Amino acid sequence: ELLELPENAIISAVDYWEDNNFNKYADMANIKNVPLILRGVKYTVDPCGYISARINGGWNGIDNRQNNYTRSLKVFN
Repeated sequence: ELLELPENAIISAVDYWEDNNFNKYADMANIKNVPLILRGVKYTVDPCGYISARINGGWNGIDNRQNNYTRSLKVFN
């Protein structure tokens, strides 16, 4: 019930992001070969794919996230 409150959900999400050192991967915009092992299978993905798979456990919605990631790189770079 506590995570249903927006402020607690944000704190939880930020803690998970920091605990898993996702900033390291988010800052690797020009790296396209990030190694990932997901359910025992080895993949080579971009940073967005790595973070998405680690958070979501798979590839659901990956196309949309990669499009948003690519757009955000144009804004912040």
